[in-house]
Amino acid sequence: QDKIRLPYDEGLIGELESMNFVLKENGKLKIETPDGMTDDRVMSLALAVWNCGERLGTLEGSGEFNLYGTNYA
Repeated sequence: QDKIRLPYDEGLIGELESMNFVLKENGKLKIETPDGMTDDRVMSLALAVWNCGERLGTLEGSGEFNLYGTNYA
């Protein structure tokens, strides 16, 4: 949909590629980073996207999302 365009930033891309998503037994999704890495750029990007969606009225608030073909609630 071309709603988000990411800059070519090696640090951001490295953080995005290193993120691990673990579905816990209680159904919650846990996001982890490898030891020695941070998620600062990823979280900054997430907050920026969330803020844009909120201002544009595009957040549905369902609490569900799709990540790499897997649906999470």
